Amino acid sequence: MKKILVGLLGIVLVNIVSAEKLQTSFESVVKQTSQANITCLSYKDGVNVVSKPNKDSNAGNQYFIIQNSCVIGKNKNIIKTPNQAYYYLGRVGKLLFFDVGTSTNGRKFYIYSLKSNEFVHSDQYVGELQLNNKNFEYWKPNLTNQDFSSCSEYTQMKENGLQAQLADYVVLNLKTFNYKIDNKVNKCFYTQ
Repeated sequence: MKKILVGLLGIVLVNIVSAEKLQTSFESVVKQTSQANITCLSYKDGVNVVSKPNKDSNAGNQYFIIQNSCVIGKNKNIIKTPNQAYYYLGRVGKLLFFDVGTSTNGRKFYIYSLKSNEFVHSDQYVGELQLNNKNFEYWKPNLTNQDFSSCSEYTQMKENGLQAQLADYVVLNLKTFNYKIDNKVNKCFYTQ
């Protein structure tokens, strides 16, 4: 039982550290204000990302893009999201990044374009997300590869009730949204 708790704590800590690392790669918010469950993140070009609790879901928020204002009124662009828990990660240029879900067993990210006012890319991931120059890099679950020989702690984790999941390294170009999957580079993740 102690090993399971340590393993799960390690998964949570990796996600927290990864989120902090990713936050430093996004554009800086010039001003943040909060009032009555509404949060407004203002950027230097006048774009504001405004969030309020999602009334249609138990988790996540509803998001609005508002130019030069934090007031949700007639002049707003609502980001249409499915009835899931969406969490705003940050912004790079005209792209907004969202994390979806509440599980450590594999999550999904979405990228929203301020130019087209629509989601332009989404994918599943495990582990950490990284911004490097003009690329977004992540580990994508590989559901077809079941060769766990690269999982050094496979037997121990299985005995503790965790399942191994292999993932491939993906590099997504943020200008073209073309991506490369490196099937030769696998990483082993443990899930509940």
